[in-house]
Amino acid sequence: TKGCDKDSYDDLNGTYIDLQILVRSKVDLSLKESWANTGEGGLIEGDEISGKVGLLRQRMDRTVENQEVWFIREYWDSTTNEWVRSEGRNESITNEQGIAEFSWSFAGQTCDGDPCSGLWRIIAYYPGSTLFTESADNITLELRYEPRIIVNNAAGFFTPSNIMGTIILLMAALIAGILYFR
Repeated sequence: TKGCDKDSYDDLNGTYIDLQILVRSKVDLSLKESWANTGEGGLIEGDEISGKVGLLRQRMDRTVENQEVWFIREYWDSTTNEWVRSEGRNESITNEQGIAEFSWSFAGQTCDGDPCSGLWRIIAYYPGSTLFTESADNITLELRYEPRIIVNNAAGFFTPSNIMGTIILLMAALIAGILYFR
């Protein structure tokens, strides 16, 4: 009450405490190797599907290692018109470059033992840990069953590329012959 005078009652003496505060860093997932349906002629049961994602600290672009990333498989149920989570999922630990990868044998038109349309999606998801927050963005790519198209390569010698190569060789021989006899 008297400005800078000493407190005679010891009610307002100053104290301090050191506290350790754990701050969880935000992270971003980035696609390193796509697992989207890009195969020629479609995918069939048993095809090996693989993919990679990178886990980086947000705004710093520094890799995050020894963290678990989930690759969740879902299939489209045309009777309920919604995505259904499959029984299995791949869990991968990021390496020193911050990359987590998975490999899966494509199930095709068999979804958890039942027949289905063959439309699948795989979601890369980081659930978070004590040091890093859960990823706000997931990476979702779709896979579709399509029977393979068999191309008949028995066309013989007369394919467009062979004909073009033969024409180029004949023209080169003609030019060389003209120059030789001149």
